[in-house]
Order: sequence, then C-alpha cells, then structure tokens
Amino acid sequence: MIFMENRKRFCMDKDDMCDMREEGARVLLNIYMLNILKKVHVHICYNKLFNKCKKVHKNIYKYDKKKKENKLNII
Repeated sequence: MIFMENRKRFCMDKDDMCDMREEGARVLLNIYMLNILKKVHVHICYNKLFNKCKKVHKNIYKYDKKKKENKLNII
C-alpha cells in the first residue's frame, strides 16, 4: 500500500521510494497507523518512475481516536 494524495506518493526515503516502493510505503504506513512518530521526513514523487522526488521536511501524522481512523496531514 502506498500513500497517495493528488497523485503524489509518499515513502520514508528516496531509496525506498525508488527501489522498494511497496515495502517502503508499507513501513511508512505501519509507523503512521501505530502513531509512533509525530514527524517524519518523506520524499514525494510526482511520476510513475519515482525519479523526480523532492524531500518534504514537515509531515505530521495524526491518529483520530474519536473516529478511529488515520489521517495524513501534509503541512
């Protein structure tokens, strides 16, 4: 599973995104869902080849306990 928002893809780092897309995204998903980290650095890739990536420094992941669902907020 890969985080997708407006056709952007998110992963832990550029190498994971380019070389192990699904696995890297799964790691990010696990951290996100377990609410272990409040802030992590990720790369956003804009094309299918994942070779045009840019690092995003402020990403906050929140877990909504009332609705029992996860939300990905990009700041």
